[in-house]
Amino acid sequence: MAKRYRLNMKVHVLKWISGPQLAMIAFLGIITGSVLWALTRPTGRHIVTCAEATAPITAIAVMSSTNPTSDAHKNYLGDGIAQEVINKLNKIPGLNLPTRTSTSVHKGRNAGVRQITNNPGVGAELEASVRRAGDRARVTTQPVRAQRRFQVWSRSDNRRPIKLLHITLTGDPQYAEAYFGEAVVPGSLAIRASDPLAKGAAAERLAQQGGSTAFAVNKQKPTSDWGVGDGKSHWVPAYEIVGFEFLLNQYDRHFLDASVYGTNFSTFRHNLGSGWVIDTDPFETNQFLHPYQGSIFHGFARSAGLSFWESMAYAFGGSLLWKEAGETGKPSINDQITTTFAGPILGEPLFRMASLLLESGGDEPGFWRELGAAAIAPTMGFNRLVFGDRFRAVFPSYEPSFYTRLQVGATVGSTVTSNVNVNPDELGTPVSQAFANNAAIVDFSMAYGLPGKRGYTYDRPFDYFQFEFEATTANIFENIISRGLLYGTSYEAGDNYRGIWGLYGSYDYIAPQIFRISSTAASLGTTGEWWLSKSVALQGTALGGVGFGAAGTIHGSGQRDYHYGLTPQGLLALRLILGDRVTLDVTGREFYVSGVGSTESRGSETIFRADASLTLRIYDRHAIALGYVTSSRNAHYPDLPDTHQSVGTVGVYYTLLGDTKFGLRDWRSPDTGETTGETP
Repeated sequence: MAKRYRLNMKVHVLKWISGPQLAMIAFLGIITGSVLWALTRPTGRHIVTCAEATAPITAIAVMSSTNPTSDAHKNYLGDGIAQEVINKLNKIPGLNLPTRTSTSVHKGRNAGVRQITNNPGVGAELEASVRRAGDRARVTTQPVRAQRRFQVWSRSDNRRPIKLLHITLTGDPQYAEAYFGEAVVPGSLAIRASDPLAKGAAAERLAQQGGSTAFAVNKQKPTSDWGVGDGKSHWVPAYEIVGFEFLLNQYDRHFLDASVYGTNFSTFRHNLGSGWVIDTDPFETNQFLHPYQGSIFHGFARSAGLSFWESMAYAFGGSLLWKEAGETGKPSINDQITTTFAGPILGEPLFRMASLLLESGGDEPGFWRELGAAAIAPTMGFNRLVFGDRFRAVFPSYEPSFYTRLQVGATVGSTVTSNVNVNPDELGTPVSQAFANNAAIVDFSMAYGLPGKRGYTYDRPFDYFQFEFEATTANIFENIISRGLLYGTSYEAGDNYRGIWGLYGSYDYIAPQIFRISSTAASLGTTGEWWLSKSVALQGTALGGVGFGAAGTIHGSGQRDYHYGLTPQGLLALRLILGDRVTLDVTGREFYVSGVGSTESRGSETIFRADASLTLRIYDRHAIALGYVTSSRNAHYPDLPDTHQSVGTVGVYYTLLGDTKFGLRDWRSPDTGETTGETP
């Protein structure tokens, strides 16, 4: 990213890092290979002939299923749904519908389509399934080629479905929807309504519980064609990254510093043959602007339909191109690390939140949802605006259980201790660090993919993540924290505990006015939910790992600005939920920034941060909260005085909750207190 405040400090060359040419060749090879693979691989789509495309649908046979349970009182459900489908289809002109009694002879038999319709010209059948969770049900359909049992269209097809049926079950204010695709296939179709009570039927919840929010999935948007066919491109993000860096370089060289950004072919060739360094750009540039730039590179690729890991390769390549061709100075290894790894860890939650915002807007997200998504993930907004329908499909979330919280408040008290002298004249009277005791605060957090929901899996990176952001009038960015499950799976222990575990990636940027810490890390750990009683639950995350971090004081006389090093770290976060009224959140994290992996193998810093908050829900999703945050830093260097700094603040907040249950979903079985009406 832009080196806007280059310091005249000695740059330490890492003799043990070389071969940037090989890295550039490797990146170009990865991109070229990915493009060739994308252009030559089979799409897996069924090709419909011209004759097939023009043949009309002439008849639909609807058949209900048998009741696989021993409860004869449940026979009505399959028959009733079949009759409702017939009633709905009767309103479509040009369709012939056999009565349900004429097809009931085949109920419980594995009859073929021709047998059901008694029509030798049948070309396909429409298989339907009904899923139920508590008092809710949904009917979905899938056309299948009659002769060879091939699907007529797959999840990648972008044909728009038309609404067939609303099912309102007793005691449930929500409804389910049945869809009949506008596929044009020859002959007749048969709908088989499978019994929703069949053994092994997947439970599917339809709506976000607890009132409407921007992210609530009140009407799911069809997302089947995301990242498929024309909705996926390896070339588009490559062009966009090159264009973005060209424009950024032109701005920087004309308005900031031509000596730093006045690059040409000679500087590019010189950088290719130079050793890599650890630079000394300002902390905000290296630890926030570079990760955010990486999130842009990652976002261009993600919004063009590429996977998380493919998009990380683009973050690597974009950073490498900028280091070699965007600046005149030698390329820095620390920038390459933070852009490549912290960028996607920061960018993926932004991409997911923007996608969820659009997905929850129905078939046609309104102007404000589009604007909000573009504000969260500008690269997504750019691609949707410029390429129109090509990248109009939305990334499928598969309806995760999630929780959001927005707080607006102010600090009402603080304590500060520091032995750092900020007087430039070390022989003069010591001057303490300045600290703003009162400040306005805006805080947002989101937990996405909470464990316990039936049917939700963790197959993709960041199917679970926790994102936190806090801004203050005293320090602008107080903290930006992102962590997500890169690779893992779910597990359970008994009837009352569900969890996930695996490898997590994390990015932390914490700056409590008088010092700062930033880290990009990989950790092993777990996230779980434990029901302690019928209405009390404990959610938590425990992580332990190692990363590459930077820490230091701010404007201290005789103090190094910040220190890089290998950074072991740990985190423990707990949330105690007491019914639907009160929550107690406690989080502690510690970082040890060592001298390993640094240009200066001396000294170390230990950073600890803990926060606690008590939230009381007053009405609906409105609440008040009282919070306390403490941060401390202890630094030890052989040629500098030991440093001890600590900050503690108390704040009060108005809190807007994502739902009235504080993100809690009761997934327990009926005999342990499940309330199936509470759905994510």
